[in-house]
Amino acid sequence: MPKYNSDLRGDEGVDFDPPTPEEVAFDDVVENVIYLFQQVSRSQETASALSEAMYSLDLQMSRRGMYRPSRAQRDRLLVAAVEAYAAAMRRLPDECPRVSIVTGVSVLLGLICYRAADDANRAARSPDFLPNMKAFARMFRNELHNLCLAEEMSTRARGQVHPRWVSQDARTHVSNSKH
Repeated sequence: MPKYNSDLRGDEGVDFDPPTPEEVAFDDVVENVIYLFQQVSRSQETASALSEAMYSLDLQMSRRGMYRPSRAQRDRLLVAAVEAYAAAMRRLPDECPRVSIVTGVSVLLGLICYRAADDANRAARSPDFLPNMKAFARMFRNELHNLCLAEEMSTRARGQVHPRWVSQDARTHVSNSKH
């Protein structure tokens, strides 16, 4: 399976030219979004990590002239998003209705597929499809952000320091001073 869009050019359907800098940069974008989705299951702040991953996907892949994910990239993005969904279902508090998580991640999966679709598949959709999907994604990200704000307020009420408020240097200093 071709890795780069340039792999599809040429008389024989394959071009052995090295990837362009733009193709390499796009690969980096895809890898970064996958990494952010993987952080959802690793982070103590699931809502924040999922919101950031969704925002990055929207921001990075909606730029004009941006490459489309290959089938392999699309599939890797989908797997990472489904794994993030599973983590969100397990780790997000009950204040986040499970139907919101299902809807939000369903929209996310739809956006990934849309970004990877060819022109014919995109044209077959309603002109309202993309703006509506982006609006639903934004609504879910807003819910996730509200969870983050509620957690910060709860942390303040308990008189604790929220992990996001402490710099990495301070965390290192505190952990080193305990030894």
